Amino acid sequence: MTDNTQHLSVTQTAAALGISRQRVLVLVAEGRLPAVKVGSYWVIRADDLEQFAANRAILSIPFDEIEVNRKQED
Repeated sequence: MTDNTQHLSVTQTAAALGISRQRVLVLVAEGRLPAVKVGSYWVIRADDLEQFAANRAILSIPFDEIEVNRKQED
């Protein structure tokens, strides 16, 4: 089975929003930006970032230009 959900790192999310990595982590800790802990890293679903940005209209670069990681399971 393949999961085509796109995930972004904290660094990618920060770049997309035009904010610092630390601010992304604060938003995650506050529950304002949904994220999932994978090992010692946080990942943000692309759909969640898009919704977060749409609600705040602060995406600093076009969403389709963000390089994302695709989690694939066979």
